[in-house]
Amino acid sequence: MDKNQILEKIGWRIKVEPYSQYGISPHGIILSMVDDLFFKEIERTIEDNHLPFQKIEDADKEILVQRLYDTFVIGNPYALWLSFKYVPYSIDCNMEDPYFHLLDLIDRNTVFYFFIDYEHIGFVVYKAKLSDIHIFIGDCEGLDEYYLVTEDFMELYSITDHDDLLYIDVRKNEMRIDNKPG
Repeated sequence: MDKNQILEKIGWRIKVEPYSQYGISPHGIILSMVDDLFFKEIERTIEDNHLPFQKIEDADKEILVQRLYDTFVIGNPYALWLSFKYVPYSIDCNMEDPYFHLLDLIDRNTVFYFFIDYEHIGFVVYKAKLSDIHIFIGDCEGLDEYYLVTEDFMELYSITDHDDLLYIDVRKNEMRIDNKPG
């Protein structure tokens, strides 16, 4: 669900004229409201499902995000999957949402860092078992792209906004020869 669908779903109508006189962008106002909705939806999903997620914040989050980039990404791309350092394996999900195949491919007890890409401007990061992440993904509205990274940062699963499931194992995948985004 994109931002417009979220706004439509809740039926919000916003008068933007009064804000323009203060130099506040109507676009910024809408983004702020959608930001709130997105984060509230994440919290709701965790609480409603009693998920034992460990939220990673502040300096610890910054360290993990930097490690994600250092290990898997070239530069600072709009979407990480566009610039992986390694040539990812594309896992065929028969034209279905990869969500439906995760538990068939990965041990449900595997612990991951769960990086939820928020509009390509940042991440919400949790640590949890795949079985709990799977419940979360199935219930949370508005997820677009997310990354599952093993605790040792050796493996990454990328679920893109195109419903592609990409996999990298740094011990096995080939590095990009030209070291340029793919």
